[in-house]
Amino acid sequence: MKKILFSVFLVLSLQLMSKDINWNYPPNVLSTSGSNASATKVAMDASGNAVAVWLENGVVKAKSKLVSNNWGTIATLSGTGASSPTVVSDSNGNATAVWLENGVVKASTKTLSGNWTAATSLSGTNASSPCLAVSAAGDVIAGWVRAGDVQTSTKLFGGSWGNAATITGSSANLPQIAIGGTGSNATAAIVYQDLTTGINVVYGSTKTVSGTWSAKTIISDTKHQAGNSRVAVDKSGNVMAIWYAYDVAGSNYSGVTLQAASKPFGGSWGTFSSVSQKGIKNPANLDARVCYDGLGNAIAVWGQSFNDETYYIQSSIKSVDFFWSQPINLVEESLFAYDSDVNVSSFGDAVALFMFYNGSQMLIQSSQLDITGFMDSVWSVPGTISLGSKNAFPSVAMAVSGNVLNTVAVWVSSNGVNTSVNASTGSLQLLLPPSGLTVTQNNNNYGVFTEYYNTLSWQASTDANVVGYLIYRNGVFLKQVGANMLSFVDENRVQNGAVTYGVASIDDQNNHSRIITVSFP
Repeated sequence: MKKILFSVFLVLSLQLMSKDINWNYPPNVLSTSGSNASATKVAMDASGNAVAVWLENGVVKAKSKLVSNNWGTIATLSGTGASSPTVVSDSNGNATAVWLENGVVKASTKTLSGNWTAATSLSGTNASSPCLAVSAAGDVIAGWVRAGDVQTSTKLFGGSWGNAATITGSSANLPQIAIGGTGSNATAAIVYQDLTTGINVVYGSTKTVSGTWSAKTIISDTKHQAGNSRVAVDKSGNVMAIWYAYDVAGSNYSGVTLQAASKPFGGSWGTFSSVSQKGIKNPANLDARVCYDGLGNAIAVWGQSFNDETYYIQSSIKSVDFFWSQPINLVEESLFAYDSDVNVSSFGDAVALFMFYNGSQMLIQSSQLDITGFMDSVWSVPGTISLGSKNAFPSVAMAVSGNVLNTVAVWVSSNGVNTSVNASTGSLQLLLPPSGLTVTQNNNNYGVFTEYYNTLSWQASTDANVVGYLIYRNGVFLKQVGANMLSFVDENRVQNGAVTYGVASIDDQNNHSRIITVSFP
């Protein structure tokens, strides 16, 4: 991969100087005073409107926040005996929540400014492990486990929940669903663990949002145990799955490794690869996340332990058409850093939230990283967004609206008597991008061969802080040019070869705008 020709010192310095999200502080308390709250999740729509759900004494509660307003009043979604709530929001602010209530998966929905509907039962009794995904268009798929099988129900935008579809299993567990792509590339993917010949393996299946699931495929290594999987789908319908592979003898775990496999749109699952080094912690006590940006770059963030006592939180980036990078640490050798969350914007700015123990306080911290490849993989200096000394289990969501990056974070906090749900929202003003991006193809005929080249042209950003532009081809960073350059020639191209280019503005502190794109031919 081509890199900007900065020294290592300058690369690090610029990354550390770059603007971080301005989180509101002190955080807001969302839950009822004096209650015991837990299991909080959060979602955000394309305009920065947020919705959070959590448990309060065994009942699912929710609050919503319009981007320019305060958090609203608490809504009650469930009866007693609820657990495992989660929530998603489509691009227009239509929210869906699912949870488990006395062994039945239930769901409720709301429009941006409307009220939550009465709960709808999606499953039969004795269900477990509910999960949920939404497309930008508002199509929703819920999943769960029942009688050893994986079941799902689909609710197309404006419609009702469909009948449960079953992927037959034996001891299926922990399904995870993602939806991505648009139009004819719209794809849903599901991963889960199940037994085959006495070994826990990870299965994967895909479908069009309104279609039926493909035959399940083992995507992990059948020589080792595997589980605790996650999945993401990019805007082109490509799928990325991650999981932990491990060996176990009695209560002793070894070779605990984060692995990954991908499935291109319309293709088959590829061979798995190892992302992390080997640890020795029971994977049931670890967690991992995977996300895509708008260019098809992926990031994984996971927990790991090399001594079964202290925890690391690590990350790796898989740029388009490249291998996973070497792991880098967000947290090293912490006693209690065993939970984190990550989200990534369409232009490649990843935000991670994680638990951090400083020797006396349990904090929630935030850090940022660009995953598009124009800089080395360096997380920004972590900042504490929590209040008090007892905080855990963060969840984060983000969205780009115009030239503003909006974020929302929720977590559980304790005052020593009760636990509450705390929340913080943040924003980052982005540089203004260039405009009017075009591409044309020309050739040089040298008699013995003809060279084809593509010329990009754009109009300058109107932002006074811009010092240059970043050039991308098919999601891969190519080069940085100066602010006085409003064109770029990409040599040795294929005649009429399909390609997508991107251009973003950059300032002298390494902040960059959203990426504008153009496709050829």
